[in-house]
Formats: sequence, structure tokens, C-alpha cells
Amino acid sequence: MPPPNRVPIADLVLVTPVPICVGQEVVVDASGTTDVDGPPNKIKNIFYWGQDTDKTTTPGKPGKAAYARGYDAVGVYDIVYEVIDHKGGKATATVSIDVQPAETVPVPVDCIPGTALETPGPWSDCQPNGTQTRTVTWVRTGDIPEQHGGAPCGPTTGSRVEEQVCVYVPPIEPPPSDGSYFENLKALTAYVDGRSWTQAELDASVPSGSSYIIRNVNGVAVINKPPRNTFSQHPPLAIYGDIGDEGIPGKETVRVPLSVGDGRLLLIWDQVWGVEFQMNRGLLDGLKTTFLFEGATNTYAVFRDQLGSKDQDFADMPPGGLSRHNMTMSPDYPPVNTHPPGTVSADPYNPTGAGAVPLRTFHTMLETRTRYILEVRLRRPGSEFTEWSAHALGGAPLDGVWDMVSVWVVDARGVARLAYRVPVKPLPADHQFCEWRFALNTSTTNAVTPSNPTGRGIDGPLIGALGPLAVLHNYTSPAWESDAPEQDLVIFQAP
Repeated sequence: MPPPNRVPIADLVLVTPVPICVGQEVVVDASGTTDVDGPPNKIKNIFYWGQDTDKTTTPGKPGKAAYARGYDAVGVYDIVYEVIDHKGGKATATVSIDVQPAETVPVPVDCIPGTALETPGPWSDCQPNGTQTRTVTWVRTGDIPEQHGGAPCGPTTGSRVEEQVCVYVPPIEPPPSDGSYFENLKALTAYVDGRSWTQAELDASVPSGSSYIIRNVNGVAVINKPPRNTFSQHPPLAIYGDIGDEGIPGKETVRVPLSVGDGRLLLIWDQVWGVEFQMNRGLLDGLKTTFLFEGATNTYAVFRDQLGSKDQDFADMPPGGLSRHNMTMSPDYPPVNTHPPGTVSADPYNPTGAGAVPLRTFHTMLETRTRYILEVRLRRPGSEFTEWSAHALGGAPLDGVWDMVSVWVVDARGVARLAYRVPVKPLPADHQFCEWRFALNTSTTNAVTPSNPTGRGIDGPLIGALGPLAVLHNYTSPAWESDAPEQDLVIFQAP
């Protein structure tokens, strides 16, 4: 008779570490179960998970089993393992587990930056590529730190480099000048006003209150007029827009108040025209540079420099030449267009009026300190205009009362008369000269027009320098009163 069947020995071990939470996969191991009477791979394994009727049945050799579903609620559950051998013998083993609430996984919270205090450094010099940079350092305080693996705020100190558009000003080194010249003029009893063009003087001389286009750079009053299509890149000029005429805006023109209504007004100033007036002029029409005003708006005289008018080539232009002078001296108060008898194109006695030559024979030179001397003798009788009578009236006297205007230009080549004791419509007896003004006034525009279909304006900045200005009233000397005033070496000195 065969021996009786011996039941298997059930063994069950919890593999999942405690604590076990709701919804967590649970793994048990029954590989320690033995069946002494039969082959170990002929048994049946049943795992009762203790939640509803869930069970896992596996034939063959005992091993690991997983309850992937996990438990739906907290509580104590008995996991019962039942093993049945090939002859029907049964054995059980039990593991109790205490299921805990599911762990709450916190949501990552990023760091919240505090307040950064920035300290900008000075702007660098403008570079030839038209940009300048500065370094801005910063320190941040008051950060709220990150939580649960959120992103940190990063460093609390640092720096960055900022860049902005600027107008590059090539170094301007005007030719040496006798610094005592304008000081000597100040010592004259006729001296009434003048400017050396410190930044404070420039700021006080423009209607905007802060001179931007003409600024004192290393002791030199530098003219730096950018192209109109870049005005928006310059905050003081942005209000004028990027399309329009290429002149200096009215509020940026330099103005010196005058109060002269009788006698003789004498104005002397120096200028340097940079090569940019030739290189960057594009389709530039004539530039009106210096004005005398009487009253609030009336133009008494315009001293006009044809600086590269319409890109004209001058066959007789000397090396380093820029342009020829043209002058308009026709006061615009009524009656307008009043010219003296005998107005013709004779040089140098008629730079103005009907039939005047459009271009002068005196050439302005680039990068050369040039001195301009303008005298107006107010309300002079026609009998004093002896030169005009001789050259314009065939010796006949000039009738009436006129203002007498003379203009000289002095540079290293010497003295040139642009106009000499020319009659001009007189300033009314109750009027005064109220202002001397430096500007770059032009009808050139970068707007698209029938005459400018491409909308081309000035190609680049116009750069030069404005030298000192002296205002004299009723100046006189023996040479000045003669027929050869150029012999007055107090006034006529090469810059």
C-alpha cells in the first residue's frame, strides 16, 4: 500500500518594503514553498489578495507574484497564499499588510526672484562702426527660494553689456591758431559779446536748452549732424522723425542774441569743414550756414555756403577744396527783392541780387580753419558807396540810403573779399539786429519726391567744428576806414 500523501509546506514573504500606501504595487515571494512528495513544478499557486475577489493563480514552481492594482483604501489586509500539490494536498501561508494613505507628491515651486539693483557704467567712446557699449552690474536681493525641486533663481550678482547706436565723430584737430587773437578782440572797446563755445555756452545758445548736434568735445565745438533717416536713434532728435529735410532742426541751431540797431556791426568767427561735408553729402543741395535776424523772424542776411551743391564737380577746384561760396543778402522784410541800382554779376562786388552768379570763385577748403569776417554799416548814404559806383554804375553816384555789407574769408592762403561795401536794402530805423545764428539749412530732403524718386538724402554724418565768435559794435581804426582795410592786422590775421 503506498504511503499517504504529505501536504506541501507553504512559505510566503512580503517583498515590497513597508510602509505600503494606497495604490502602490505589492509584491510577495512564495519561492520558499516545498512539496516533499512530488515534483515542485506540478503544484498550483493561488494568491488571495484580501480585496474583493482578486486573486492570482499560477501553475508550476512557486515564485514571485505581484498585485499590480494595489489597494484602494487604507486598512489591514491579509494576503493568503494557497498551494495545492499534484495529489490535491493543500497548505496556506498568510502575510498581513497595513496599507497607509497615499503619499502626496508636492508640486515643484520655482524660485521667485527678488529686486535687482542695477548700476550702469559710462558709455564707451563711439566706435567707427557706429556703436558704443557700457557695462551694467547688478545685485539681486529678496529671492524666495525654490521648493520641492523647483528651478532656482540663479546667481544674485552679475553684469551685462549693453550696446546702442551712436554717431562716430572722427577726431577733429583744427590747425593751430593763435589763441591770443580772440583774446585781443575782447580787449577792444568795441567788443560787446562773444562765445568760446564751452558746453554751457552751447546749451544756453540753443532753444532746446541742451545742444546735441553741436557739442564741446575736448575743448572743440564739434558739429555732428547725423543723416535724417537716423534721427530716431538719437533721443533729442527723434521727435522730428526720420523723414524730412536734412538741415539742423530749428531748436538745435546755435543762436547768439544781438541788440544793435545803429552804427556798425562786426562779426568774426572761425569754422572748420570736415571731409564728411564732401564724402557724405549724397544729393545735398546748398547749405545755408550763417544768418542775421532782425525782429523775431525776418532774415536780414544769409551767408550761404554752397557746400557740395547737387554733387557738382568744379573744374577749377584745388586739391582739398570743398565748394565755392554763394551769398544771399536780400532782407525779407517789405519791400522784398529790393536791390540797388547796378546790380550785376561783377566779382567781388556783387554776390547778391538779380543776375548774380550762382557760384563764387573762392573755394572753401576741407579740414582748414577758416575765419569769416562780416561787417554791416547801417543806413549809409549812397555817396559812401564809391566802389559800387565805380564798378556797378559806371561812376554815377548811388542815390538813397543803404546798408553797407562787407564779407571777408581768411585762411592760410590769405584774405579774400567775398563782398566789399555792397549796398543792401537798409534796416528800418526802428529795427535792430536781434540774433546771429549758425545752422545747416537746406531744402534737401530724404522724402520721396518727383525730383528725388529714391528718397536719398545725406549719406552720412556731416562733421566740422565751430570756432570762437566775437561781436564788435562801432569798431574803427585808420586802416579800417581806408580803401585797404585788410591792412588792419588786429582784424585780419590768418587763423
